[in-house]
Amino acid sequence: MVRRWKSAGFLAFCALLSSTVAVGQAEAQAGNWQNTFTLTYEPTAEKPAFEKIDVGEVLTDAKFRLDSRRSCGDALRGTRNVNAKYCFDRSDASVNNWIPQGVSHVSDAYDAEAWTDAEGRVWKPLLVSWYQGQGKKTQSRITVAAPREAGREPVYAHLDLVRGAEPSNVPIHAGGIAWYGQYVYVVDTYVGIRVFDLADVRSRPTGGYVLPETGIWRAKNTQGTTGACRGRNPRPRFSSLSVERTSHRMLVGEFCGDRDNHNRNGRLVSYQATGTLLGPLANGAQVRPTGALNLPVKHVQGVASDGRWYYLNQSYRRRPPRSAPPRMYRAEPSGANLVERGRTSGAIGGEDLSLERGRGLLWSVTEFQSRGRMIYNVWRAGF
Repeated sequence: MVRRWKSAGFLAFCALLSSTVAVGQAEAQAGNWQNTFTLTYEPTAEKPAFEKIDVGEVLTDAKFRLDSRRSCGDALRGTRNVNAKYCFDRSDASVNNWIPQGVSHVSDAYDAEAWTDAEGRVWKPLLVSWYQGQGKKTQSRITVAAPREAGREPVYAHLDLVRGAEPSNVPIHAGGIAWYGQYVYVVDTYVGIRVFDLADVRSRPTGGYVLPETGIWRAKNTQGTTGACRGRNPRPRFSSLSVERTSHRMLVGEFCGDRDNHNRNGRLVSYQATGTLLGPLANGAQVRPTGALNLPVKHVQGVASDGRWYYLNQSYRRRPPRSAPPRMYRAEPSGANLVERGRTSGAIGGEDLSLERGRGLLWSVTEFQSRGRMIYNVWRAGF
């Protein structure tokens, strides 16, 4: 049965299934990493008093179009196993200040891999996160896109991520997102995971839409960038996020090797999740991960899993050499590590990953204006 936004329960985390735990001598298991990635929930007290609007209305009235026919750059040059690509509207493709990052398909959110709006229309959308600016001037938004709908033109619309009664934009990089039930989880690199409710989209009186923050899952040991990707048990970095639907896990990936210790690849940390009501998002609630695996390569922008295999998107490789082409990898757990079992060429500027289970497609987005910004998908079986 296709589920609606309002029918989904609260997200809760509990202990990861013991079969995924790999305790060993590798760095992912060193020290006190479980406490490092323990999260504490903080609800956001106030929201703007704007009129609520159903996401189906947002898509029906969307003014931006996706184009699968025109050329929008060479970001997919050399990329193998491409099934489809969708160019953003020229206003988004040509403006450098907004940069796409995270992707999550409706397949992450519901078993049926589809959503029905308030008018009974069935959609198969995906979400894309963006950021602009740096530091305290950073802003973020999410795009609701419907690239593949029978009899409908491919469209998309933007939702600004905001918090507070007098809403201010949420200043995060938004490097990865996970759509799970009615909620959208957005990583905040050195803080944790921010929570947004897709049943709570609101229409701004001056035009456009906002998505108010519901709360934050905050990590304990987040004190800025110092120590990230360094040492035996570095401070956590929340770079990418995905849903492994077969066992209902959330996967947090660390992007390492850029301006950090180049001897470290980063970790992939797992949390158990469920769409049934195991408890509300309550102030002071805590969740602890039980699984952590060392990534096999540096510069991992996105990770997706089908329950057996893990798929990695590497946007570029600086050493050696800097001009080396990006790759996608297939890997599996071995002890405390993810071990490469296959590779193929990837997109230039490829970012977060999301698995559309039914068709076996990996969705992503490219970020560089100079090479072209687009949503694309590749066949999972191509490794």
